Amino acid sequence: MKTVHIKEWLPVIGLSLATFLFLTSETLPVGLLPEIAQSLGKSEASTGLLVTGYAWIVALLSLPLTLFTAKINRRPLLVILLIVFVTGNFVASRSHTYSTIFIARVIVAFSHSIFWSITAPLAARLSPKGRYTIGLGMISGGVAIGTVLGVPLATLVGQHFGWRTAFFSITATGIIIIIALLRLLPTLPSENAGTFRSLPALVRNKPLIAAYAVTVFSVTGYFTVFTYFVPFIKGILNVPAEQVAGVLLLFGISGLIGIYTASKYMDGYSRRLLLLGMGTVVITLALLGLMNSLPPALPLIILWSAGLSTFYMSLQGWVLRLSPAYADAAVSIYSGIFNVGIGSGAFIGGRIVDHGGLP
Repeated sequence: MKTVHIKEWLPVIGLSLATFLFLTSETLPVGLLPEIAQSLGKSEASTGLLVTGYAWIVALLSLPLTLFTAKINRRPLLVILLIVFVTGNFVASRSHTYSTIFIARVIVAFSHSIFWSITAPLAARLSPKGRYTIGLGMISGGVAIGTVLGVPLATLVGQHFGWRTAFFSITATGIIIIIALLRLLPTLPSENAGTFRSLPALVRNKPLIAAYAVTVFSVTGYFTVFTYFVPFIKGILNVPAEQVAGVLLLFGISGLIGIYTASKYMDGYSRRLLLLGMGTVVITLALLGLMNSLPPALPLIILWSAGLSTFYMSLQGWVLRLSPAYADAAVSIYSGIFNVGIGSGAFIGGRIVDHGGLP
């Protein structure tokens, strides 16, 4: 296999950085839930609706907006999406009421709806020949790095300089990424995006429907816990506020290990990785619910993250392999369903926290 130079990977690296930023923005309220809630005079469960509302908007809009923009050249489309994203985060950084920050999240959710639908297929397309699984791994790596660096850094910034500064930092970084993508991305005519006519074929694809069903149930379960993960580690595991970012950092590093494992072995062992990842998540979460201090919980948190990253990268690869002729449409449904799970999990978790408590 011929040597691939770093220059050939730069467009995918640019997409991965954008993915990192979207992930950081999406999950930022998770890391700063107590601070935002206190500042706006809301309960943590009510503030969790910033995650729920965002996710449900993405779920509703992913497919129609992706199909509506199916024929647009991907380069200008990505730039427009990032401009909308930056605008929404800037509004969030200037918000002093719950309604204003909610509107800001709606603006960002519109751009997110299309971005997640087109990014993974673009990464596979822009990767050097025969290296598409590595390209997918880099996009998934952007998600993991968002957890490794984005959420902990945003949490640190928010705790020391205020949560609005964290949103402003995302705004400034987004502007830099826009400039970088304008330089890195070639012209990208739409390919295999799918149309409304491709929907019947998607519905008849039973393995794809199975992948979607697995997605919605697993993500709902995950975000029932993860949305209130910071209140859990502070209130139940008794972790001091200044150590929260460190726990999130370990969570993200173990996620990177899961991404590396999945990208290396996905071609030959995708089904086994899928089952191994989900099995690890189920067992670690069941045991984590019994913990009341950090030392015994920390290995479970690390295993949970590694298993989760392995599972979701394998799942995304599964969806792409099942839908080569209409990849964008298939991934848009996957993204929408993923966000149904995020919103449902955040909502269910909030009701459980309100009525039953964190444990």
